[in-house]
Amino acid sequence: MNIRKHIYSMVAMAALLLVGCAPDDHSLGSKDITAADLAQGIAYTVTVDQATNTVQLKSLLDSKYSVQWQHPQGRSQAKELSIRIPFGGDYTVTFGVETRGGIVYGEPFNFTINNTNPDLLTGELWTLISGGVGKSKTWVLDLDENGVSKYFAGPMYFAGTDDNWATNHGAPAPEGADSWSWNADWAGNSWITPAMNFGTMTFDLNNGANVQIDDRANGATYNGTYLLDTENYTISFSDAKMLHLATYDGLVVNWSGDLRLFSLTEHTMQIAALRDPVLSGEGACRLVFNFISKEAYDDPSLLPTEGGSDTFQEQPVTDPTFSGLNDQLAVTTFNALSYKINEDAPYDWVWWNGATGAWVSNDFKAVSEYPSWAPVPEGYDEIALKLEKTSDNGGEYTATQYDGTELAGKYTLSGNTIVFDKEINFLSAATNRVKPLEIKGTTFYVMAIDREEGVLKLGVPDGKNANGQVNQYVVLNLVAQPIGGGQSGPTKLLFDNEKFFYGDIEGNGNFRLELCNQYGFNGGQTYNDPPFNASKLKFSKEMTITFTISGLGTLTAPATAAFGTSIDWSFDGSDVADSHVTHENAQVTGDGTYTVKLKSDGTKFNSANLNVLTVDILGVASKLDGKAEDYLEADGVTGKCPNVTVTVKEMTVE
Repeated sequence: MNIRKHIYSMVAMAALLLVGCAPDDHSLGSKDITAADLAQGIAYTVTVDQATNTVQLKSLLDSKYSVQWQHPQGRSQAKELSIRIPFGGDYTVTFGVETRGGIVYGEPFNFTINNTNPDLLTGELWTLISGGVGKSKTWVLDLDENGVSKYFAGPMYFAGTDDNWATNHGAPAPEGADSWSWNADWAGNSWITPAMNFGTMTFDLNNGANVQIDDRANGATYNGTYLLDTENYTISFSDAKMLHLATYDGLVVNWSGDLRLFSLTEHTMQIAALRDPVLSGEGACRLVFNFISKEAYDDPSLLPTEGGSDTFQEQPVTDPTFSGLNDQLAVTTFNALSYKINEDAPYDWVWWNGATGAWVSNDFKAVSEYPSWAPVPEGYDEIALKLEKTSDNGGEYTATQYDGTELAGKYTLSGNTIVFDKEINFLSAATNRVKPLEIKGTTFYVMAIDREEGVLKLGVPDGKNANGQVNQYVVLNLVAQPIGGGQSGPTKLLFDNEKFFYGDIEGNGNFRLELCNQYGFNGGQTYNDPPFNASKLKFSKEMTITFTISGLGTLTAPATAAFGTSIDWSFDGSDVADSHVTHENAQVTGDGTYTVKLKSDGTKFNSANLNVLTVDILGVASKLDGKAEDYLEADGVTGKCPNVTVTVKEMTVE
């Protein structure tokens, strides 16, 4: 699951200067840019050399402006560029500029190439893709209806947004570039696509560069043209879309342009499309489609002997190594260390970046970041592991599986693997991908460990490369705990003070802090969008709220502040609905800071039990030095009392 987050930053532009009287003044004035401003001859020039079929594109704007070209061979952000077009015909260039409101494009500018320049068709790429002038060549995706790939590991690989022909052939990517690769094998990753006959893509050079596409997966056929940029290794289509997998059809904005050649030999070809981060919800990356010639499909002996060896010049997969692993895993003062699941991000995928020779991951930070096909199962917060070293290469363990059951036994270490004497099912989840989402087995691979940060990633294989090496793991994210595995003190929950309501909400003389109420103000908004992380609202010892109130002045007599919850609505515990909890209330005397507590006898409570959670200051209306409506009535729009301010300073669970 090469899920890469890539955020495009938009450059805020200063207003351009208006056209002046001088004929060589190309400024656009101190106003927002419109399409009319971006005209050929004012904002840019297009110069055609008919003798060589070379087209020069040049921006006339100041270099501080970020420009966007759409031209016959694709897109570019260069200030000045040169393209060579082999075939005579009518073509279009569109020039744009990034503004505060997005990219503004001028009207398309039309130009003509008078004649075909055969010298531009003699390049190797034109011959490789089409068979040569006057010939044609048919290509198929390298996966057939029987699930067989004859050269590549599968029909589609994944790569970084900055990867291209050069990085695919061993050139180092610039520092900071989004450069990585994953040669996904279809056998281990059949979620990529069902096996089928995907159709054909035929290129020719018969009175033009023509392409015929029979896209069976998407139910479409095309008769169009194509254009190669042999210097920048790109390809574009007119009146046609590249042959591709139906499962990715809606995740790419442009199947006709913005396509990069990653490799092209006599019988193998790779073309990369850009996965849109918004459409996919998984970040931008290059989807690299793997083709073989129909001739080689019928006669695989024509293919190179080493499957996929001419592509993605990957550095060989190297397993992580650790010095003194058992000491890092288990040794504390008492030769024992306990781990709990990372509740914010319980699992992840780690894969080999062949471009950089390093293991990388999605680096999930929150449950909300997981895509729909990668759910977080119920009960995952139970997962735990305790390791106790008894020898240099082994020891004893206690493991809590995601369903809450415990296993105990012995473990041994070898290399970067930890082997348990029983199968442990740490995590399983229903998913719509073909391969189950499971982190279970007897053998787990230590993919990362950081004693200082208390981080441990234990993985099981989840994919292989073309050479049969495991190059992807699904990993369990564990966090080291103090001795005994318990939490040291209460957990503080982040609280958003903009997301709760307060005031005499029910008109009964009580002042309520409505923290989470399925039946409360504004249709239960605090329940649907609580001011705290509901997944962390769980306690078996106590829950506390500390809040500051101002605007009440000094009360004429103390008023009791107490938790009101769906597990005990008595406020003061005098009529306890649930015998497992007791109250520790506060006496509010006026403006100030107060703490209320709800204590458990060891019974576990969580957000599923607490669909109602409030703090009520009881009977405060009768104890005000003034009219209650002046102090307590909650605004019907904001749900907050305009004359009194409440701020939750701290919310903890333990």
